Amino acid sequence: YSDLAVQQLAANKTQEARASVVLALGSYSEHVDASRLLARMLDAEGDARSIFYYTVVTKSRRASIEDFKNLAQALVKYGDYSEAQVVAERIANRWNEPAYPHLINAESYAKQGDFSAQENELRLALGIQENQATLSALIQYLMSQPDLMPNRASELDQLLQKMAKSNDAQGL
Repeated sequence: YSDLAVQQLAANKTQEARASVVLALGSYSEHVDASRLLARMLDAEGDARSIFYYTVVTKSRRASIEDFKNLAQALVKYGDYSEAQVVAERIANRWNEPAYPHLINAESYAKQGDFSAQENELRLALGIQENQATLSALIQYLMSQPDLMPNRASELDQLLQKMAKSNDAQGL
């Protein structure tokens, strides 16, 4: 049923896909692929129940870093900032992503409207690990703050150049 649900989603048949996922979960409540798919569907619909299904997935041996990141982001999205931080720390330790907890903290502060704290976390993340994720996050933040643009134009230019070099190095 899980494979059928993927095909149905690809054909933009959301209701049919949901029914297939429910059938898959009905036959085996910890079906990882079905749980992953349902979590994504619920999250896309803005439904906090997605956290339950992301958690089911992350408890399996088949869980990937993306599954854990989706859980952390859903926790932030639905306001459980402390649990999001716990998941982010697991990601940092398990997959050697030391900046990730700061990126999640930045998202948490943004959701709460504390943009100064968001910027501080983004700068900490970039200082710990300069990569596409940290560069992109700080660039997006700076570009979303029009009042900062005149004062930060040269910094933004430098960050964009670093991002371009990173993309070139990865063949993007």
